[in-house]
Amino acid sequence: EIETNAGAKEENLPSLIFSLLPVLLPIILITGNTLMGMLVDVKNPEIPVFTQNLVQIFKLLGDSNMALILSAVVAMLLLWNRNKDRKSFEKSMAEAISSAGMIILITAAGGAFGTMLQQTNIGSSVSKMAGNYHLAILPLAFLITLVVRTAQGSATVAMVTAIGVMSGFSSYNFHPVYLALVIGCGSKIFPWMNDSAFWIITRMSGMQEKETIRFFSYLLTVMGISGLFLIMILAKFFPFV
Repeated sequence: EIETNAGAKEENLPSLIFSLLPVLLPIILITGNTLMGMLVDVKNPEIPVFTQNLVQIFKLLGDSNMALILSAVVAMLLLWNRNKDRKSFEKSMAEAISSAGMIILITAAGGAFGTMLQQTNIGSSVSKMAGNYHLAILPLAFLITLVVRTAQGSATVAMVTAIGVMSGFSSYNFHPVYLALVIGCGSKIFPWMNDSAFWIITRMSGMQEKETIRFFSYLLTVMGISGLFLIMILAKFFPFV
C-alpha cells in the first residue's frame, strides 16, 4: 500500500474532486450568480419558474460571503472525515484560525486606511498639486500606489486608493488603460511584513522572513519598476492604441 508523508494510507484520502471542492465551490457559485445576473432578466414575466428559482438560489448561495462560508464548511467536513479524532481536529482548526487571524486583521486595517484616505477627498488636492508642479501623471500614479502599498500592505487597497486619488484628473493625453497598468505595477513594489500575501508565501513555502524578502519582495519590485518604464514607453509612442 502507498502511504503519504503524513503516514496516511492513500486509500483513506478523499478523491481529487472532493479535495478540490473547497476551492472550486465558491468559484462556481459566485460565477453562476454573476452570469445569472447578466443573462436573466428577473423582471420579465415570461421567464419559467424553474429559471426564476435557479436565479434565486444562485443569488443566495452565490453571494461571496455565503460561498466562502460553504467552502469553509466543506473543508472542515473533509478534515473531520480525514481524521475523526476530536482533539486532533480542534488542534488543526486552532492552528488554521490563529495563522489566518493576523492576515485578516492586517488586511482589514489596510482596507480601513484606504477608505479613510478616499474620504479625505485627497484626489482633487493631488490633481491641483500635479498641475502646479507639472508632474507626469503615470509616475505620479505609480508613486501614490507605491506609498500606500508600502504603508498599509494591501495591494488591493493601494490600487483602489490610487484610483480614487487619480480620479481627480479630468483628462489624460493617453489611453486610460495605461494608467490602470501603472497602478497595477505600483501595487507590486516591495511587499513586506504588513502584507498578507507576504505571510502566505512565507508560511506555505517554509521560508524565513528574510528569505521571502530576498526571493519574493525583490522580484516583485523589479517587475513593478520594469513595468512602469515599459508602459511609459508605450504611452509615449502609442498613446491611444
